Amino acid sequence: MSKPPKAGLTKDQLELSEFFLRPFETPQEMRDWILTFFGIDFPQGHVDDDSNSGPIDWMFEAYTSVRNNGGETAPVWIVYSSRDSYKTLSCSAFEVIVMIHFNLTVAHMAAIKSQSAKAIQYINSFIRQCKPYFEHFNMKVTSQSKSNISITDTEGVQAYVAVIVCTLQGANSEHTNLMVVDEVDVVQYPQAFEEAKLIPGVLRGRYPMTVMTSTRKFAFGLMQKEITKAQDLGRPIKHWNIIDITEKCQPDRHKPEKPKVIRYINKSLPLRQISEDKYEKIPIEDRHYWEKIEAYAGCVDCKLLPVCKMRLAIRRDSDVGGLYKPIPFTINQFNTVEPDMAEAQLMCWKPSASGLVYGRFDQTEGANTLTIEQAWYNYTGREPFEGLTIDHLIQEMHRHGVRFHVGGDWGYRHLFAMIAGAILPSGEFWIFETFGMAGLEFDDMMKYAKVMRDKYLPKKWYMDTAQPMFIKSFKKNRMPCAKFTKDIMGGIESIRGVVVDSTNRRRLKVLKTPENKILIDGFNHHHFKTDAAGNVTTDPDDEEFSDVMDSLRYMGQNMFGLKKKSKDVSEADAMTERERELLTQKYQASRKNEAVYHQRSLEDHVSKVTGEDLRDSRGSSSTGGILWDFSDGFDES
Repeated sequence: MSKPPKAGLTKDQLELSEFFLRPFETPQEMRDWILTFFGIDFPQGHVDDDSNSGPIDWMFEAYTSVRNNGGETAPVWIVYSSRDSYKTLSCSAFEVIVMIHFNLTVAHMAAIKSQSAKAIQYINSFIRQCKPYFEHFNMKVTSQSKSNISITDTEGVQAYVAVIVCTLQGANSEHTNLMVVDEVDVVQYPQAFEEAKLIPGVLRGRYPMTVMTSTRKFAFGLMQKEITKAQDLGRPIKHWNIIDITEKCQPDRHKPEKPKVIRYINKSLPLRQISEDKYEKIPIEDRHYWEKIEAYAGCVDCKLLPVCKMRLAIRRDSDVGGLYKPIPFTINQFNTVEPDMAEAQLMCWKPSASGLVYGRFDQTEGANTLTIEQAWYNYTGREPFEGLTIDHLIQEMHRHGVRFHVGGDWGYRHLFAMIAGAILPSGEFWIFETFGMAGLEFDDMMKYAKVMRDKYLPKKWYMDTAQPMFIKSFKKNRMPCAKFTKDIMGGIESIRGVVVDSTNRRRLKVLKTPENKILIDGFNHHHFKTDAAGNVTTDPDDEEFSDVMDSLRYMGQNMFGLKKKSKDVSEADAMTERERELLTQKYQASRKNEAVYHQRSLEDHVSKVTGEDLRDSRGSSSTGGILWDFSDGFDES
């Protein structure tokens, strides 16, 4: 843009005008510019180790990408944060800045109409505050309506922001350099959201760029899907939580001059902290839920300590005022909402489990999932060895007589799915393998089913009963299929009962293998449908994970549900307890034999070293040393 003689500005404004069109080199320069020309003092940086950005930081990084024409390598940016953390406000500021500095055309897509009105309000406010400088540089505001704000420079190049609502009509608007989708998780028309992804295009030599913002509300929401996709593709993901935008804690509040105090804070919400004395009274098996921290004396009386962890006490002295949240406000936010919602929408730890079919599924290793190494040790009691695979574990279970079962769905909409699992003598239900493939003819289904049959030797197949001819063919090929009447909620409740049972024990274990990734993703995304008012119904969704999750509930309904009148199922139920008893006895005998073997091996080794015969002695050696006996008192309960 050419620079005409200066006129029409005050002396102070003339000095400031030198910075109006100057590109930013640092986040602080951007923050100062926005404060100077927009009158907004955004928070900068973050204090929580789990966060990686803040309002100023994401804007500067995206601004730098635009400046360097980085849309070729980073076409999509994901920005999520806590509620009321300035996503729409920062997006509006970012859009006006790239219009002024780079002549960009922008489509601001709001999820709902009220969101678009807020964006228009912000953008128009920024434009009004910049008008003296536009006039100074002979730039003209050529449009300032409720849906379009445009600026034309001295060479006639027009930059604009078109604010649209995420509908099919809005999604088919003209192409722009940049698209910002505001509050992705409340988009009411997912198809329009998909259509809108084609709005950004290569214009004026610049590669397109999309910024998607939202509070991450639901595990099955659009934002979580975009986050997962961005993780897989290595796209930028910027996020911060409510602690990151909360003001510095002043010394008169946390009292650093007094001796520090040992406190234990709960690792999850609700906000709880306890003394050392109370911690010692907690059962040992529950102590892993608590974290030890050496807190300032004043933190003992602060509800925010479990999430603050004294970070607000050590943040920069300048992190006050402006848009920083007062500490009492932040505390009240946690008092306002339920823990699950607070973890999702205030701390951004995870999406809410609300509406999920299996909301209590915990994919943490050792909870509802196991690595192959963990599974081997848990089952055999022996340390994993180099080269251990799932096949070794399957062979070990076949050797001990563990019987496998398979659940399956024919997959009209999405996938032909099969899940192989087994009930262990301990009562745990382990999932070994999940198969899912779309577009298969029945001959192909049979081919893959035979592979599953020969690998696991399943005792019973619980296949979707909607195709009697398919089931008949399965039976002819040594794949006995149970007869049952599908019970949606019965199957769901049966699986819920092994995800976490009535004693708070997690009996369901999914082995963490590439094949089981789709099942683990299914647990994290499979949800109930919502009605027009947004209320959760009792109907599971029929989206991408439905066939896999249906396969699982067919197994659950038959293996863990209430006894049915069906002949096949009642006979299977009648045999279960007796078979489990015999299997347990066989398993215990095998484990005891192994223990005896290890005992004998150890005795032989010690005898070789000491020159003493230990086979006739127990308890201690002639020199008074201790000898370990692994064969006596073996208890597999």
